[in-house]
Amino acid sequence: RKLPVIALAFGAVLKICACYFLMEKWGMAAAPVGTVLCYLAASAINLGVCFKNRLLFADLLKTFFQPVFCAAICGLSALLFYRVMGSTLAVLPLAILLSVPVYLLALLLAGVPDEETEKLFPLAGKIGRIRGKLSFFKKKG
Repeated sequence: RKLPVIALAFGAVLKICACYFLMEKWGMAAAPVGTVLCYLAASAINLGVCFKNRLLFADLLKTFFQPVFCAAICGLSALLFYRVMGSTLAVLPLAILLSVPVYLLALLLAGVPDEETEKLFPLAGKIGRIRGKLSFFKKKG
């Protein structure tokens, strides 16, 4: 019962260390990096214990890696659009908006969502129907 608190405390120590060492080089940009490291460490500890104690049964590829991969592609496309369109604050919302179709395409190509997810979320069901209409996404068998 104390594990989440201990994991978060470890993450907080990691955040303080990261901010201390990165602040000189990156300035205030080190703060969000430290926060991300904090929550990543706490989450990794908690998930590791859950998997070790068989408290959580999940397909890591479908649950974590495929969505993170799609999100990374989306982020990179937003950055590319942002830089191509002029790297100003005015084009940032447009760059983000243009990366949404890229994210949806990445979801389709990665096979996310699966049929189980499609039953739970209406948007996921629509994406699945689109994938089903495209011949190169049809299941073999």
